[in-house]
Amino acid sequence: MDDSLAEAHAMMGIYKATLFDWRIGIVHAKAGRRNDAQRVLRKLEEHCRHHYCTALDFAELYFWLGEKEKSLKFFEKAIDDRDPDLLNIISSPAWDPIASEPSFQTLLKKMNLD
Repeated sequence: MDDSLAEAHAMMGIYKATLFDWRIGIVHAKAGRRNDAQRVLRKLEEHCRHHYCTALDFAELYFWLGEKEKSLKFFEKAIDDRDPDLLNIISSPAWDPIASEPSFQTLLKKMNLD
């Protein structure tokens, strides 16, 4: 039991650190610090080679880096993966800047959220 608990705590530490890194990358991108945001992105890509990461997180970071096509590609992957965080898309202001884009609207229709 103690080994399982220790493993669960270790996994939570990885999850929290990764979640924090996603937010830091987005803050860098929003502030125009593209090199810093890309450095964080590379770190996260390496992390995600060995651990599960959602496509929606990549979609948001690429969006704020101004890479709309990559963002939409990962957004579509999140739909295909049936990412439960997609349920928050309509109410999240994070997606407001892209909400009127025809390609984004097409993805919302695919989820029956139009």
